[in-house]
Amino acid sequence: MDAVLRCGFSFETNVQQDSNNPYLTKFTETLAIDNRKLLFVKVASVLPTLCGFVLRIVLAFNALLFKLNKTFSFVHFPELPNLWLMARAGEHVLHARRDVNTNGRVDLLHLMLDAATDRIVSDEKVQRDENIEASLTPRLTNVNKLTYDEIIGNIFLFLVAGTETTSTTLAFCTYVLATHPDVQQKLQDEIDANVGDSAQLPTYEIVNNLEYLDMFIKEVNRMFPIVPLVINRLCIRDTTIGQYTIKEGTIVQADVYSIHYDADLWGPVDPYKFHPERHAVKRHPLAYLPFGAGPRNCVVLKSDKLENTFRIVELTTILPESVWIKLKHRTKPN
Repeated sequence: MDAVLRCGFSFETNVQQDSNNPYLTKFTETLAIDNRKLLFVKVASVLPTLCGFVLRIVLAFNALLFKLNKTFSFVHFPELPNLWLMARAGEHVLHARRDVNTNGRVDLLHLMLDAATDRIVSDEKVQRDENIEASLTPRLTNVNKLTYDEIIGNIFLFLVAGTETTSTTLAFCTYVLATHPDVQQKLQDEIDANVGDSAQLPTYEIVNNLEYLDMFIKEVNRMFPIVPLVINRLCIRDTTIGQYTIKEGTIVQADVYSIHYDADLWGPVDPYKFHPERHAVKRHPLAYLPFGAGPRNCVVLKSDKLENTFRIVELTTILPESVWIKLKHRTKPN
């Protein structure tokens, strides 16, 4: 969270040292929400045409609570945690940076603000920048500029996508290291051989050359795809694939689990077995869909509680409910 907000939006949270940081608290509460139980999600499943109307009511009501909390500091009206984050993103980050870029840092937010407008623009002629060579500047018309509400939504999206996916992947990595000591040993040997006992942190080039580490993380994401439920596409024309015909307008959702555990795609080693070396073989580009298409010391040991408490929970992402391990000093290599 610190890295995403600092690098993307020049916003300091310091959650590493402050576990009671309100942004961390609200973010944690947001991820604990089962989206399938939300009112407008239930309405969308039964009456899709009413989803937008119900969502607008929810957003308007939360905006009212935000204004009341801001106006009357002596009383607190509970806001939905995800909408709390979006409201503060607009209040404390977006509006301040829109008026003046105080630190001069060209980050993602700065770039979005450069393309922002207070109103929705559906058809606007874009003037050519005289400082850019004409050959590098295409003639653009009918450009949709970002609205400030869209930027706030993107801030929230980047926060969720950049924080939860990383922490969840690390949780699954920890589980695998604790249950596969042979894999942990290979990983440990590769890191020791390339990093050694130097007090200096490994460089990007060193990490990029750790081939087994790369295969290890890929195998973790194959067996535990972070977002297996939201890879869908809209069919824009009638299409026949084998014996199946997909009609225009149909929304097709990829079953990531069935693809990642397909023996024809991921054999000959059993796809239900954790085997990082399988990624040394070139596979079909769409066989691996963890993200859609498009300390150094290994000290992780299995805890007695690990298997009994390792339950996968499906919310917006899939994540382990808990990962119980033990940490133990290891003997350094000669």
